[in-house]
This record gives sequence, C-alpha cells and structure tokens, in this order.
Amino acid sequence: MENKDMNVIRRFNRIEDKINSLYHKASRIMGFADSEMMILYLLCNYGTIAQKDVIAFAGMSKQTVSSAVSWMEQAG
Repeated sequence: MENKDMNVIRRFNRIEDKINSLYHKASRIMGFADSEMMILYLLCNYGTIAQKDVIAFAGMSKQTVSSAVSWMEQAG
C-alpha cells in the first residue's frame, strides 16, 4: 500500500475514533450503556430491525445484544 493510502486510512481512523468518543459521551449523559445506545441508534435509523441484523451492523455479540435488550425492556 502506498504512503498516500496509509495516510488516508490513518485520517479515517482518527475521525472514526472521535465519532465513537462523542457517541460514548452522549450515551453516558443519557444514562445508557454503549451497547444500548448503539441499539437505539440502529432502531432510529432503520426502524424495526432483527436482532441478527443488530449483531451484524454493530459488531456486538449475540449475548451483548440480548442482555442490552433485556435491560432496556426492564427499564421500560
């Protein structure tokens, strides 16, 4: 890979890190775990979405998604 390509990848990764940091801060302010925030984000953007799709889009484990959904259901 050329140096120019590596610089683009590094820049993209820095931007992605900043975005992830902002989502993390927002989730804490709203009282959500990061996994809960990601599920809510996906629901807002895609509407009804299957659990297998949440797992695929978010890169979370089945257990993490299941636990987060259960927690959110209990919390109302």
